Amino acid sequence: MPARIVVATDFSDAAKHALDRAVELAPRLEAELVVLHVAGAPPQRGALSSDRLEAFERLRAAQVGWATGRLLKTASELDAKGLAVKTAMRQGPAAQTIADAADELDADLVITGARGSSEGVFKLGSVAEGVTRHADCSVLVSRDAGPFRKVLIATDLGKASASALPLARKLAAADASFDMIHVVAWQEEEAPTSGAFGSTSDFAAVIEAERKDADADLARVA
Repeated sequence: MPARIVVATDFSDAAKHALDRAVELAPRLEAELVVLHVAGAPPQRGALSSDRLEAFERLRAAQVGWATGRLLKTASELDAKGLAVKTAMRQGPAAQTIADAADELDADLVITGARGSSEGVFKLGSVAEGVTRHADCSVLVSRDAGPFRKVLIATDLGKASASALPLARKLAAADASFDMIHVVAWQEEEAPTSGAFGSTSDFAAVIEAERKDADADLARVA
C-alpha cells in the first residue's frame, strides 16, 4: 500500500484533477501526501546577456514567490478539511525533476495531470509522459476525479507488469470490475503468406497457440 504519495502540480486545471485524485486516495490508503511544484530551470550560463539575465531572475523570483503562496494556500485548505499535507518545491526540467523528487522523497506513488497549462495540444502531456518514463515508482496520470469502477489492466505477462493488478485493486473502488488484456503483437497489416511462418494457415496456428498460452497465463495472474 502506498505510504507516501507525491502529487505534482503546476496549478492548472489538469493539475487540479490530479490533486483531487490524491486527496481522495491518501486517506483511504493511509498515505502521507506531498504536494510538489517544479519551477522552470534557470538558463544556461552565457545564454542571456547580463541585462536579460537580471530581468529573468526578477521574473523567476516573482514566479517562485507566487508558487510558494499557492502551495501554502493549498496546504491550508486541505488542513481545514482534516488532511495534513507537506509541500515541496524544486527547480529544473519538469519531468526529470518530478521523478528525481519522488526518489528523494521516497514516494510510492506519483500522481500527475494528463497535461499541463501549456500542453493542451497533446493527447498526453510531455511532462506526464516523461514522469512515467523516468520515475522509479508507480505513476498515476489522472484525467479526472471520481472513483475507478471499470479498470482495464494491460499486461505483457512479465515481471515488470506483475504489480499492476494488486496496485489497481488498491486504487479502485470497492465495487470495481477488472479486465486484463494481453496483446500478441504483429507489426504487419496482413499475415505472411510465406517466409519464417510458412503459409497463412501456419501463421494462424502460431497466433492461436500464443493466444492460448496468454489465456492460461492471464488466468493464473487473475
